[in-house]
Amino acid sequence: MIGKIPAIKIFFFCLLLSARCWAAEGDATSPPSKPKKPKPLVAEHVLRIKDARKLKSMIQENDWWKEFLRSNLYRGMFARQALVFDALGEQNANAWSGRLIDFIYDRFLDKRPLSISYFHFRRLVSPFGFTLYDMGSTERKLIETFLGHLGSGKPVSTEIIDPAGQTRQISVSPIHIRGHKFALVIHGDCISLSADPKVAAALSLKCEKVGDIKSDGEIETSLKSFAAPAFGMLTKYFKSAPTIRTELSWNSSSHSFEPTQMLLGMGGDSAFSPLKTPPELLKAVPGDSQFVATLFVPKPPSFSREDMNSTLLQPPGTLKSRDHIPLTLLFMGMKKDPAKDPKDRKPTVSLTAALLPAQDTSENSLKQIDLLFSKKVFYDVRYKLVCNRWIALADSDEAIEEIEKTCRGEIPSFEQVPPSFKKRLAEEPSVGWAYLHIGR
Repeated sequence: MIGKIPAIKIFFFCLLLSARCWAAEGDATSPPSKPKKPKPLVAEHVLRIKDARKLKSMIQENDWWKEFLRSNLYRGMFARQALVFDALGEQNANAWSGRLIDFIYDRFLDKRPLSISYFHFRRLVSPFGFTLYDMGSTERKLIETFLGHLGSGKPVSTEIIDPAGQTRQISVSPIHIRGHKFALVIHGDCISLSADPKVAAALSLKCEKVGDIKSDGEIETSLKSFAAPAFGMLTKYFKSAPTIRTELSWNSSSHSFEPTQMLLGMGGDSAFSPLKTPPELLKAVPGDSQFVATLFVPKPPSFSREDMNSTLLQPPGTLKSRDHIPLTLLFMGMKKDPAKDPKDRKPTVSLTAALLPAQDTSENSLKQIDLLFSKKVFYDVRYKLVCNRWIALADSDEAIEEIEKTCRGEIPSFEQVPPSFKKRLAEEPSVGWAYLHIGR
């Protein structure tokens, strides 16, 4: 019986984790699988802060952070890291005085930009990495002193795959603090640090001037890593940049960073042309919508499946020369049945809809929509002419009723948004825009 236990473990390991493992042992004639091409080590999310003093102010003064630092969650997550951050400098042994975290703030982060990167890769010691910018000769000497006291060995050559797919060898210096090992790389005026040597090496490939950013901070997200299913569409039709950037503004009263706008760069040969948002569209959008996104798309000859397919297969340059129409997606929240008795209560409905401009103000404009959604075996779509100009499409009657109430003026519309936002939509041409109400 003892000899069977390892076999049972192997069986369940193969069964639960990989069907290929079981098939490989059962079928010796199956062709060997091709080796997977190594993926470049690219950060999925990067938070850049123009002045790291604001980060210190947020951690020390923000109410949410104060509560988080007192929570059991923080104590559990950072119990081991606290041994490093709270490490006190010993006389004639270390290169700092007081707590290490305070020394780093005062000597390296004060009035300097900082970036925090997150890598979504398997088998990393830590997915996080830090980069300090605009380091001068004084800071470099301090780092060299650190390495002299805390270095746990000679620099190690670390192999990584850069964004271009090339293999690179990066010299990484190991350091040891209170039983924790870290990897450090000095490159130009930048210093990269991580608990994983590959992360530190990957961050050393780029040393941008973060101080040149216009906002107080920004979050850069890799679309290829974060939104892989949509990356092909974004590349083909949008000719988009590989990242999407969210600009942050510092709120001194609450000691926090607040998002101001999200930007996606596009190539000049994309399939879309920038247009101004028609004011009539705002009158059809409920004012309490949690998410609204409008994209000016090439106008197909009709909404039949054949015309839609032929339009999508055309090259971006041809699509850009067509007339464009606004396609608006709405999420108006969830609607619950007010019935008190659970037996009488209907399922909660997601108020999701789309708006398209009608060809004319008669019911004839709905005939083209019938061509597109005639096969209701696969889906059930409701559509109706609203505001005498738009066609509303939704998977529930409740969502269309919400838009009709907006058209009749029974509930507020996007006509009541802040004037600055409304003026920007009306005067600045764009290929699309999105609105997210984070507070709801």
